[in-house]
Amino acid sequence: MTVLARPNHPLRLVAVFATSVAVSAVIAAGAYVLTWLVQDIRGAHDTEVIVVPAPDVEAPEGMMIVEPAADARAFERMTGFAPFIPGELPEQTLPEPSFAATLPDEQGRRAGRVAFSAADGRAADGVSGPLVVLIEAQGAPGAGVDGVLKQSASAPRLLVATLPCRGLVLDVQMYFSPDPAPGEPAITPYMRDTGERFLASLRAECGE
Repeated sequence: MTVLARPNHPLRLVAVFATSVAVSAVIAAGAYVLTWLVQDIRGAHDTEVIVVPAPDVEAPEGMMIVEPAADARAFERMTGFAPFIPGELPEQTLPEPSFAATLPDEQGRRAGRVAFSAADGRAADGVSGPLVVLIEAQGAPGAGVDGVLKQSASAPRLLVATLPCRGLVLDVQMYFSPDPAPGEPAITPYMRDTGERFLASLRAECGE
């Protein structure tokens, strides 16, 4: 099964991985059904599944094609590197990871995706989450990899950062929900504190 995952904000990874997000792909022989798993960036828990009976697929704008991996070993076989799995996660994030990899680029390289679901219920400030996604790629960090927590322009309650980590570049994405009501601040103290603590723990693990 191949899934389409929304990148959620522009990847600030090394330039050599610019083609790792495939625009189209031919599904392996014998595969007659493609399942698209589309994450709705309006809410961390919203998903949509679309079944497409075609062997060829072109990724819609803003989407990237990823192939699920059964576990960390399968992830490593697909990408050529072991996944970085944080030793510490936010309190409202479930610890069980899910793994996937982009389709190979022209040089055969693949980036990896490690995701952690958000726990049910609202933690503070009327906000739940975060759902955590790490896009991981081998290589040296580019100019935009600064390790600074930012609010993404693609969703009101998405915090992002990129940082180098043990020979990898991590694109960190933290989704909170629900969307803010009119007049309500998009980023609450709980979100900011949670994001900064998680980012600090990542920097410590990565030796930054």
